[in-house]
Amino acid sequence: MGIFYFLWLGQHDKGQDGPFVVGDIMRQYPDALKTSATPPWGPLGTPHFWGEPLFGFYLNSDPWVLRRHAHLLADAGIDTLIFDTTNANSYHQVYLELLKQFHQIRREGGHTPQIAFMTNTDARARAQEIYEDLYQPGLYPELWFRWNGKPLMICNPETASPEVRSFFTLRRAHWPFTHVDTPYAWHWEAAYPQPYGFTDDPKVPEQINVSVAQNLRASDGKVTSMSGGDARGRSFHNGSLDKSPGAVDHGYNFQEQWSRAMQLDPPFVMVTGWNEWIAGRFSRPGEGVAFIDQFNEEFSRDIEMMKGGHADDYYYQLVANVRRFKGMPALRKASGIKTISMDGEFAQWRDVGPEYRDYTGETIPRDYDGVAKLHYTNRTGRNDLDLMKVARDKDNIYFYVRTRAPITPPAGSNWMTLLIDADHNSTTGWHGYDFVLNRHVLS
Repeated sequence: MGIFYFLWLGQHDKGQDGPFVVGDIMRQYPDALKTSATPPWGPLGTPHFWGEPLFGFYLNSDPWVLRRHAHLLADAGIDTLIFDTTNANSYHQVYLELLKQFHQIRREGGHTPQIAFMTNTDARARAQEIYEDLYQPGLYPELWFRWNGKPLMICNPETASPEVRSFFTLRRAHWPFTHVDTPYAWHWEAAYPQPYGFTDDPKVPEQINVSVAQNLRASDGKVTSMSGGDARGRSFHNGSLDKSPGAVDHGYNFQEQWSRAMQLDPPFVMVTGWNEWIAGRFSRPGEGVAFIDQFNEEFSRDIEMMKGGHADDYYYQLVANVRRFKGMPALRKASGIKTISMDGEFAQWRDVGPEYRDYTGETIPRDYDGVAKLHYTNRTGRNDLDLMKVARDKDNIYFYVRTRAPITPPAGSNWMTLLIDADHNSTTGWHGYDFVLNRHVLS
């Protein structure tokens, strides 16, 4: 299970004006699509965000963000990131920082996806550069995703050097200009019902793509711009775009694409995508302004959580479908009734289960530049949770928390707060939670 992952945020506009957010511009200037002027738009060619990521307008090299991406995607069941290096830039320093953070998480006992690359523009030079910078010197080999016994790279073997052809399992990238099954070529976007990539037997799928939305015309599946009004947005399904209020929250297009993957059940699924977020602002004849790959909440294809809007809906939809596709072990049953002595030894918790484990190292501060001229600071991390358990008897519920270091003194707001959903009803309480323990620290 792979996911298209982007390395370019802030790499082309750091220190410039912005960020420019299409949704904000359209709310302030409802007729903005009729003009290519600046303002309301940013300068021609400048990256514009379709919305704001939950973690802010971050740089892809921000360690605080990279660690959270690792945890989110590993927990979702993603086996490998597929880096977008299709536009004549490998973003060498960015992917090295990501690999550094993923390596550290694994050293701490955590899990991360592995990585692979997809090339297109000047593919021979790009593949050679990546090979010489990362693979040839043997950097982070535990993070190389392998296919058929070799590291995977999506690169046309006809353009690759002999050493690249020898070292990697290569697959061509198939662009969605034609809706056909392809030998030894993998798809990164396609209209439903999606075609697939195969090897020797055209009846046996090897790979299929599942995308959130597509910059493909609703009428005939041909390539179009996301801003043109005729693309297949997040709410597209059953041949048309659902324009009812709140349709974008349901992931209709994404789910329809998953149904095709479930039907074919190939060895590899590539999901498009995680964190593209931006598109350059261009002009086209007959259009005041054009955004090809991303535009607004409806006409965009990122799964990473956004501020406002559909929030984390698409992340949980990803998790649910990966679990359906790959399967998962049965949930562990809770251990029996047990009374815990509050003055007793921690050993009395040994046979209480299940354990709820958290990633450690998550209290590191954030102090890093964002895109344009932004800077993000977050020093709220205090107690680094490691393991949690719950026991009960007929009168009491007992909670156990183990932290990586001694628990800090009770001070400030939100110190060791416990939220409880007592009725299993997400519509009651605060975001579904009915009780909050330790809301106010008593000295």
